Amino acid sequence: MKSVLQWIVQNWIWLALVSSVIWGLYGAKLFSPKNDDKLKQALIIFYQFNFNFIGSFAGWCCFHILTVRLKAPYAQMAGTDLLLGALTVLGLTGHLPESIYGLVISVKKLGEAVADRLIKAGEK
Repeated sequence: MKSVLQWIVQNWIWLALVSSVIWGLYGAKLFSPKNDDKLKQALIIFYQFNFNFIGSFAGWCCFHILTVRLKAPYAQMAGTDLLLGALTVLGLTGHLPESIYGLVISVKKLGEAVADRLIKAGEK
């Protein structure tokens, strides 16, 4: 009899699709505004569904790549495997989209802070 992990590895695509749809629906429900503008609400629901669906599916894809790499003969762990592991955990738990969004906002704020410093240094 196959172990649960072997079953998950063999059927990962179906688990990926089902759980990604669930995360997409959950994200759309959780982050959709309750306002009178139906078109805006529909667009935000569509955006949130895709944002969370793709984030979860990306986590499952990282899981699949990581399991294939680790099953290979003479497999050695590398830095990319740690990155794949982190992306897997974030994607499967539904936090990958939120983490990427936070990273993008952080880079934007860092760029704005550097630009402000350069402008202030140029004024002196």
